[in-house]
Amino acid sequence: KKRKVAVFVAFVGAGYSGMQHNPGCKTIEGELGSAMNKAGAISDENAGDFSKVQWNRAARTDKGVSAAGNVVSLKMMIAFPDTVERINSHLPEQIRVLGFTRVTNSFDARKHCDRRRYEYILPAFITIDGAAAAAAAEAAGSRQCRFSAEQQARLNEVLGAFEGTHSFHNYTVRVPASDPAAKRYILSFKCAGTMNLEGQQWVRMVVVGQSFMLHQIRKLVGTAVAVMRGVATPDAITLALDPARVVVTPMAPELGLFLDECVFESYNDRWGNDREACVRLAAFQDQVDAFKRERIYPHIASYDAKNGTNAAWL
Repeated sequence: KKRKVAVFVAFVGAGYSGMQHNPGCKTIEGELGSAMNKAGAISDENAGDFSKVQWNRAARTDKGVSAAGNVVSLKMMIAFPDTVERINSHLPEQIRVLGFTRVTNSFDARKHCDRRRYEYILPAFITIDGAAAAAAAEAAGSRQCRFSAEQQARLNEVLGAFEGTHSFHNYTVRVPASDPAAKRYILSFKCAGTMNLEGQQWVRMVVVGQSFMLHQIRKLVGTAVAVMRGVATPDAITLALDPARVVVTPMAPELGLFLDECVFESYNDRWGNDREACVRLAAFQDQVDAFKRERIYPHIASYDAKNGTNAAWL
């Protein structure tokens, strides 16, 4: 018998043209659907047609973007106690099903997701203000660069300008200010400190919002970096949020971005007294942390070391 479930998925997005199933393209959902079918979680007659199993994803990550906690809702056959292991045995190492939760029949991962949290990491030398200081850090192999408490405070000030409800038409593509879709709400945007990867210091930025448009976070980060480096004036952010202005904003590479968590607060408030029905990534926190530590962060750092993605972007 099929049951409605919320499936938690983590993946490294490299080599895939995004999360969303797209015939003829290599996608995360394509791999998931195929693995679920092979594992007996989706029947042969429903394989390949997501509408038959009421498939919905909480976040549609773009090409090359990773995720530590995306959620897919669907009607799945749970005939075996080891369903998760069976599905994972048919998936490439860079995609993992963390687990699943039984949900109400009306649950829809996209509609019931109140907010999404993304993380963006980039080498510390990129955020150093002053072209000369940054150039010196880069010339020194960028390894000697250190991100100070003052720089963190300044970055928080810059990122804070994006918080609240604004018209983000200049921070996406092909959405005019007149389109209601351009209005978005950002709950918080903060620098979450630094971490060391591949012998280099990396800066972590965490943004929480209801929903995001195509390239939006990459353009927010790109503009914040431009302001930090003194390439753009401090008022560049507010000018680009003005509905009356059309501004070209810089876009940071896709490499450093990943979806951290999808939050289902109002659904959980309504159904949460039934502990089983709560849709919370925290239930799989150890696996999530391990996936970030062993897969997502090392991929970003090693790819950047090999290809100089961030330095080339500058």
